[in-house]
Amino acid sequence: MQAEVHHIDPLEWAHLKPGADPNRLSNLAALRREAHDIATREWAAFKRSLEGRRPSQAELMKEKLRVDPKTSPYNRRAGAAWSTKPPKGKGPL
Repeated sequence: MQAEVHHIDPLEWAHLKPGADPNRLSNLAALRREAHDIATREWAAFKRSLEGRRPSQAELMKEKLRVDPKTSPYNRRAGAAWSTKPPKGKGPL
């Protein structure tokens, strides 16, 4: 699949959602390296914006809703045919 595993809700803040397994299938996505790098950079920028404070669950959800659309067109699914080109209308990463 040439993809990397991406935790949609970052592992770093898994403790803020007690009882939710961070490795549950619904929290995992297979992303091309470029898309995974984008998600990683976006979450790192969010962390820096917090200036050391702990985010609320609402802030995490807001950030997730901002980051996910940037990477979801590039999700990989086992058995699905794909090319190295971005999905139509999405432009380059």
